[in-house]
Amino acid sequence: MRIKDYAPLLREAIAAARAEATKALRLHQCPLVAGGRFPYNRRRFDFNGRSHSMNLSLFWELLEARINQHHLLCHPFYKAWSAGELSREDLREYASDYYHHVPAFPAYLSALHARLEDGNVRRRKMSKQIIFRSAITAVLCFLIGRAAFAQKAEINGRITDSTGAVLVDAKISVTNLDTGIKRTAASNQEGYYTVGLLQRGDYSLTVEMQGFKPIVRSGIQLDVHQVARIDFVMEVGEVTQRVEVTADASPLNFENAERKDTVNPETIQTLPLLVSGTIRSAASFITLMPGVSTGGGASPFDARINGGLQTGDEAVVDGISMQEGLMSQSGMIAFSDYPISPESVSEVSILSSNYEPQYGSTTSAIITATTKSGTNEFHGGAHWFHRNTVLNARQFGVADRPKDLENDFGVDIGGPAKLPLLWSGSRKTYFFFNFTGFRIVGTLTKPVLSVPTLKMRSGDFGEWPFPIYDPATTKANPAFDPSQPVGPGNLQFVRNQFMGCDGKSPNVICATDPRLQGSIAKQWFQFVPEPNRPGVLNNYEAPAGSIDPRFKNSNSQVYRIDHYPGDKDHLSLIFRYRRTLPIIQSQLPREIATDNYRDPDWNIVTRVIWDRTFSPTLLNQVAFGFSNFRSTVVNITDCCISQVPAIAGVANHSHQPVLTFDQYASYGGNSGRAICLPGHGASTPLN
Repeated sequence: MRIKDYAPLLREAIAAARAEATKALRLHQCPLVAGGRFPYNRRRFDFNGRSHSMNLSLFWELLEARINQHHLLCHPFYKAWSAGELSREDLREYASDYYHHVPAFPAYLSALHARLEDGNVRRRKMSKQIIFRSAITAVLCFLIGRAAFAQKAEINGRITDSTGAVLVDAKISVTNLDTGIKRTAASNQEGYYTVGLLQRGDYSLTVEMQGFKPIVRSGIQLDVHQVARIDFVMEVGEVTQRVEVTADASPLNFENAERKDTVNPETIQTLPLLVSGTIRSAASFITLMPGVSTGGGASPFDARINGGLQTGDEAVVDGISMQEGLMSQSGMIAFSDYPISPESVSEVSILSSNYEPQYGSTTSAIITATTKSGTNEFHGGAHWFHRNTVLNARQFGVADRPKDLENDFGVDIGGPAKLPLLWSGSRKTYFFFNFTGFRIVGTLTKPVLSVPTLKMRSGDFGEWPFPIYDPATTKANPAFDPSQPVGPGNLQFVRNQFMGCDGKSPNVICATDPRLQGSIAKQWFQFVPEPNRPGVLNNYEAPAGSIDPRFKNSNSQVYRIDHYPGDKDHLSLIFRYRRTLPIIQSQLPREIATDNYRDPDWNIVTRVIWDRTFSPTLLNQVAFGFSNFRSTVVNITDCCISQVPAIAGVANHSHQPVLTFDQYASYGGNSGRAICLPGHGASTPLN
């Protein structure tokens, strides 16, 4: 169809609609309206110079019927298009016209709108549209602090008969075998169908059409983000006959080149994570995926995907990004700050390449996790992972094994919530709850530190193999040659080595030296443990090592509610909460320890999701998420600030001063700070 053909066709459709409306007015004997206010469901229309009143819905039905008679797909050009009868020249001419049509189409609509006879109505409509769209835009701009993604699955395909002809309006029913929730759709003019916004789980699919044998396909397992292509060929037969097929959907992705790897619940259950000094996290399973490397170690925190940056991945939980507030950090960092119990997730997956533009906040991959949900039957479990000193191997180079007692324990339960207002014939509600606790005393390994020997504490450094010089004796080198490079044999300045009171004891500070007598070091030395190993370096084996206070002695809880008020709506509320109790453990005595603990230390993650099916071809999901990580770092030495000297000239004395030495252990801590990383996200993808 050429551009110049649009105007006559539009005029013809309007004229025909007017004629049909006028005829309908006469048939229904609609009363004349002289003016003034109109009934609620009626409007005034002017035809042939007369003012008429008629039912508004009737008018639109007549107008829609007349327009459908002139549907664009009924034009001979598009019929030839569908039949594949167009020549190369026809397509070239069509492409040229269509190129000009696209930018001109808004002008057509504007011209029609401008011809409305009532200017006030025209302006009022435009104002309402502008205000509404501006409000929606403003709300979305405020809410979407982080990216949000529809974390659902989809089934699509094509339905034909045994001759290959497409079947239109075939009824498709997709049933979740875990919950019994059913979704329906119908094949379109080309025989294609799509059923989206599906939860992860097991499904059965039924195809029905008059005159054909119904087909039932079961054993379909869907993962998050999976788009399963399932085509059907229906056979002519009675409705009482049925074709049953038991087969999973093909794991191949027919829709795009997206690369996705999944850790399913079976893998999570059969491959328990090692209890190794911290709470277990389901995100650790990503190290099993192709293309994931942790470098020289085995820590999931160091994961790099497909050669990307260490922190270049993106973390997504239940469809909302886990980006941490203004720090803009996500990926495995977020999963480290918000560890997820393996018993609380149904799937962990990685989108590693060719993913959609909505996942644009990453330089390497998207790591997703989905919270478990309840089903028609009650399911529950309990776990306890224990690690102790007796079963550990002795660390190389130490006298005995360090104390190490670790316990990871928890319970979970899920099922139907058959309560008044929550469960009826068409209304269903499901719940899931998980509790996970972690306790630890000791560490996996002992640190080996360097501390001053007893002689060194009295000023005798004779055990040190290198010369120690007196800084007070610094003077110009009379033998310095400025024309030669500065080096060990040509120093600009020289100093005298400490030689003791007798002048014959290298590296010994004379006991009568006033600097040694007035030293404040003794107030620290009273807390420094004595060496328990030989030598001047690596001479102290600490009874316990430092411990990362995050997630130690912690309790985490997960709550999820799924409510189905009908076949068209699905509401989900997910809440995660974790709190860590203070734990004090250090490698040196508390009075000079460099370690810290956290109090308070908690985080929350919330998700509110609404899936709505407006029609078999129009789906929508509205999702909102909020997360916050709140932690205050407290120095262990804050208990004992007054027991060591205060350094003059510093800004304040709210913490102990930190003393650092080359090759020797440091003392004190002043890293106290508060951390707060709120973040939120929202989305409403329309399909």
